[in-house]
Amino acid sequence: MAVCTHAKRDACCALWGRPVATALEALMGAAVWETSHTGGHRFAASVLTFPHGGVHGRVTDPGAFAEAVGAGRIDLATYRGNAGLRRPAQAAEVALRLQAALARPDDVTIDDCTVEGDVATVAATTPAGPRRVVVRQRSLPPRPTSCGGAPKAVHPWIVTSIDDHPVAPRDPAAP
Repeated sequence: MAVCTHAKRDACCALWGRPVATALEALMGAAVWETSHTGGHRFAASVLTFPHGGVHGRVTDPGAFAEAVGAGRIDLATYRGNAGLRRPAQAAEVALRLQAALARPDDVTIDDCTVEGDVATVAATTPAGPRRVVVRQRSLPPRPTSCGGAPKAVHPWIVTSIDDHPVAPRDPAAP
């Protein structure tokens, strides 16, 4: 795993990332690396987990985090999505995981993400079956995005609905 401790990019990463990196290294040894900017420093301490590509923010309990990761689970309390997904798909994935406490990396598969303007439709597969998640991008009032930084507008993707996703029956004669 990689913990952002890049103080020159943002002081938050050094203030909160460095102690988390030290604690995780004491618990997990060489599996923990300090790294440069990972993005999302307002969520420091931020941690990337491998090989899943999990992005975690505001990691404040290294013990609980290490326990989850060591057991092959995603720490849902800090999970912000998979680094390999587009932002609306990340929002959908997190919502699906939180809705049903799906903590194994392979519990949720994002099958498709279609974005039209400020609305995205995400198709996913979960242990309960296919799901369709509708996500909208919102503009929120400016807020600090880093330690001591000037407020900036933020535009998060917010889940507006999660539905069973109808699947057409497969033709057994089809290749």
